[in-house]
Amino acid sequence: MDLKFSGLTTFKVLGVAALAISLVSIWPGCKDSSATTGAASPQTRGSYVTAIYALPVPHAKLLVNPVSSPVWQAMTWRKLTPAPGHSRIYGVTRVATALRHGALYAAFICSGDGLWFQAHAHRADLWRHDAAELWLDTSQAQNGTNFLEIVMAPNGRTYECWHRAVAPPQPRANGKINFAYPFSLIPCQTPGLTVLSGRGTFRGQNVWTLVVKVPLAHLPRPLRVLSPQPQVGVKFRMNLIRYDWHLADGKRRLVQYNLFPVATACQAFAPYRMGAVVIGSGQAMSNVALRSR
Repeated sequence: MDLKFSGLTTFKVLGVAALAISLVSIWPGCKDSSATTGAASPQTRGSYVTAIYALPVPHAKLLVNPVSSPVWQAMTWRKLTPAPGHSRIYGVTRVATALRHGALYAAFICSGDGLWFQAHAHRADLWRHDAAELWLDTSQAQNGTNFLEIVMAPNGRTYECWHRAVAPPQPRANGKINFAYPFSLIPCQTPGLTVLSGRGTFRGQNVWTLVVKVPLAHLPRPLRVLSPQPQVGVKFRMNLIRYDWHLADGKRRLVQYNLFPVATACQAFAPYRMGAVVIGSGQAMSNVALRSR
């Protein structure tokens, strides 16, 4: 296989690598934490395989604002944590997952000190503004040789990229993330993928929200899940991320929040840091209230 970078995403990949080497003050997650955040695979780091449950909800309407939806309010919500190297949370982010008719759903509730994005930014640059991101490996191997990146802007615009590698990406011998690992970046569009953006108020705070619907049977071929409804107990690999840009010392600075810890803007190089999403029975929906954690 001829591995090369796509023109649409070369800036992101090469830019991260260069910044990690020479301008690390802009990417604190890659500067101070690479030695600890790249030390081991998920098989030996339990915190990276903590399961979240995608609940089968066959009769529920899920493409709705999660702040006002009784269905989403009944889900189990988790709070994203700052990328390694960051100590301050500028905007609390909560996420929940569900499964319906062969589609995986992820919902985000994002608060913060202001929303900053360009409505018509190039799709490959959406991550350089306030945005949310879903990383998904539903392949048979689930070893990082094939995975999908979905970036979602607060106005519902998306960018999808299929990542491919000949062999599973791994950290360097010293445990640091390998920014030189070769892989292909293939911009793509998943038929039926839908994002609903919204605004609202949660616990007295103004928030912006996203709900993404990912049809598992329409993903790039190595990632497709053809079963109409994956069985309870089936596991996928996934991470949910938020990019939160804020003003500091007169400049825009990025703080990244993760469901599973990975250094800022480095998930593409470390798919082994995805956690496990497990298809649940739906029982966890009972008497679970949407609340701050």
